[in-house]
Amino acid sequence: MHRITTAPVAPMPARTRWVLAAGVGAALAAAWWLGDTAPYPYAQRGLLEVPLPFLTADRLDAILRPRPGERILEIGPGTGLQSLHVAPQLGPGGRLDVLDIQQEMLDHVMCRAERDGLATITPTHSDARELPYADATFDALYA
Repeated sequence: MHRITTAPVAPMPARTRWVLAAGVGAALAAAWWLGDTAPYPYAQRGLLEVPLPFLTADRLDAILRPRPGERILEIGPGTGLQSLHVAPQLGPGGRLDVLDIQQEMLDHVMCRAERDGLATITPTHSDARELPYADATFDALYA
C-alpha cells in the first residue's frame, strides 16, 4: 500500500489574490464586451462623450478624408460626436447620412445638429444589417 503525503501549501498573498481576481474580471468583461451585439443603451449616452485616445478627430480625418460635396454614411452615430465634426467638412453641397437602430440616438444627434446650425445631416432609422440605400450612394462610410 502506498501512502500519499502532501506538503503544506503556503497561503496566497493578498496582492496575488487581487491581481488574479482583476485578471479574471477583465477577461469576463472582455468576453461580455466583444460578444455583446446589442446597441449601446441611450440611457448611458454620457459615456459616448468620453474622448477615446485612439479615436480622435485627427485620426478620423486622416482615414476618412471628408471633402466638400461628398455624401458620407455614418452607421451608429451615438450622440453625434463624430457627426458634428464630419458634417461641416462636407460643406453646403455635401451630406452626412446617419443611420441608427435607436430613434433616441438619432433624435439626440439631430438636436445637436440643429443647435449647431448644421442642416446637412440626414437621419435614417434602420438596422445596419440591411441598409436602405442603393449601391454606390456614398463616397465613404464609417461606423
